[in-house]
Amino acid sequence: MSNYPLKWITDDLAVGCVPMFQPDLDVMKQHGIDAIVNLCGEFFDLHEIQAEAGFKVYFFPILDECAPDMAAMEAAFAWMDTAIAKGNKILVHCRFGIGRTGTFVAAYLMQHGLGMKAAVKALKHTRANPTHYCQWKMLRKYKKKLKSDNGLPEDRATEDPEAGMSKNRGRNFRPNERPTSNIEH
Repeated sequence: MSNYPLKWITDDLAVGCVPMFQPDLDVMKQHGIDAIVNLCGEFFDLHEIQAEAGFKVYFFPILDECAPDMAAMEAAFAWMDTAIAKGNKILVHCRFGIGRTGTFVAAYLMQHGLGMKAAVKALKHTRANPTHYCQWKMLRKYKKKLKSDNGLPEDRATEDPEAGMSKNRGRNFRPNERPTSNIEH
C-alpha cells in the first residue's frame, strides 16, 4: 500500500509531492483526484505517465527553487478553474511538494481573494510553503498585480482564510482542515 502524503487545501484542491509509484496514483484516485498540475520539470515524461493513468494533466514545469512566470501561472489557473467548474478535484505537485507547490497554490488562493498572509497560512498544515527569496518576491509582485488589476486599495484583500475566497464564480473556496491521505483503503 502507498503512504502518499496528500493534503487537502480546499474541497477541490490538494497538494503533495511527486507520485513516484503506481500505488501513489491509486491513492490519489481513491481520494477523488482526477486532475493534476505537474510542476516538475526534472521528470521529463512523468506528465505523460500521469495522463496514461487516466488523469487530466496540466504540465507546467518550474525549475527547482525557482518561481513561476506570472502570465504562464495565470494560464494554469484558468485551466484549474475550468477543471474545478467541471467537478474535477486537482492535485498540485512538484518533486517534494514544498517550495514550487506552495508558491503556486498560494498565488492561486490569492487570485481567489485571499491576501498573501492568509494564503500562506492556509498552507500551514502542509509542507507546501514558499521557501526561497525568489518565490516570496514573486508572491509580493503578484499581490501588487492583483490589487492593480482589481483596482483594490491595499486593505481590500482578506487576510482571513475563514472568510472564504469566492471571486465572482459562485463557489466558496474555503481552506479546510480535511484529513490527510496517509490512510490505506
